[in-house]
Amino acid sequence: MQEVVIVSVVRSAFSCAASGQLCRIRPDELLAQVYRNAIGRVPQLNRDSIGLSMVGCATQEGEQGMNLARWVSLHSGIPAETPSVTCSMGECSSMAALDWAMLSIQSGTRDAVIIGGVESMTLLPLGGYNPSPSARLMDKLPAAMTPSGISAENVAARYKIDRKAQDEYAELSFVRARDGWDRGFFPREVAPLTLKDNLNQDVVISRDDIADLAELPQMNQFKPAFLKNGTVTKGNSTFAADGAVTLLLMSKEKAVENGIPILMKIRRIAAGGVNPDLEPMAMIPAIKSLLEKEQVSLKDIDYFELYEGYAAGLLACVNELKLEKKMERINCYGGSLSLGSPIGAEGTRLISTLINVMHEKSGTLGLAAVSGKGGMGCATLLERV
Repeated sequence: MQEVVIVSVVRSAFSCAASGQLCRIRPDELLAQVYRNAIGRVPQLNRDSIGLSMVGCATQEGEQGMNLARWVSLHSGIPAETPSVTCSMGECSSMAALDWAMLSIQSGTRDAVIIGGVESMTLLPLGGYNPSPSARLMDKLPAAMTPSGISAENVAARYKIDRKAQDEYAELSFVRARDGWDRGFFPREVAPLTLKDNLNQDVVISRDDIADLAELPQMNQFKPAFLKNGTVTKGNSTFAADGAVTLLLMSKEKAVENGIPILMKIRRIAAGGVNPDLEPMAMIPAIKSLLEKEQVSLKDIDYFELYEGYAAGLLACVNELKLEKKMERINCYGGSLSLGSPIGAEGTRLISTLINVMHEKSGTLGLAAVSGKGGMGCATLLERV
């Protein structure tokens, strides 16, 4: 079985949906630019050798419809002969795409695959403009369509995560993310891009919105967002964002053969699920499956990137996994609470940041995990070689 390595990783800056720098940019054109940037970082690679393009995108409609991966590939100069597939799995979309792409390299079917994750939450609301859930499913399982915010309230209540703890963690995420920009960490993964908006005007984007905040949000100003007497607010929840991420995968053998530097080895990717009304906990079964199959303990993991959809969910997962003593190694430069979450790109954003953290801090093993709509979770184990 072929070993799979990452040889290039890059993302766009993330911006707030509806009001940020990317709100007038088409997602297919945004991701195509990020594709080109990622490929350009590996001059030894011939584009003709890329055997597959896979894109994670949660809401496939409008500007993100009709097999988005195909239009991104053609837009970025990948040969027309290269097949393209778009994957939807909520916030897990791009990590699930990575999983399937990894399997195609492990099997020897392909030597190189390009992975994308993108979402324009400005142009398309979560679920699209025409959601049509099954009435029969709702009768059979009323919790199946539990709104994410309500699931976060359920988790906060069940695992006794109070408002104070949620707000304190959210504040920490913002402080860490600002520190990441102030220290020059994020420019390693964020490519400066010049894009054309819907008025054919140039838009230059090179910094996450967090980098330009004059003051960090004050958590006590937010009211409960989902329940009258709840603890989950807009401040301790991630916010809708626009953005894109790209990873370039190869077999280790071909990378070495072509003199291409290896950023990271992918040890394994695993998936799991929980009842939809406890959505933020879905990363736990994925993590446990991953560790069991790789015969690795959480004590062996040097650094973690865990999805911050809701502070309540992140803290509940940390407590359940007994990772309280490793908090300084979890989301070292903040996460989705402070950066925002273009949901289709979330899984690969976690991996992008984890790769750079592990190189900066000389970590050997790193774990990225995400939970998504419907109670699905994915986890990835990386090894620095």
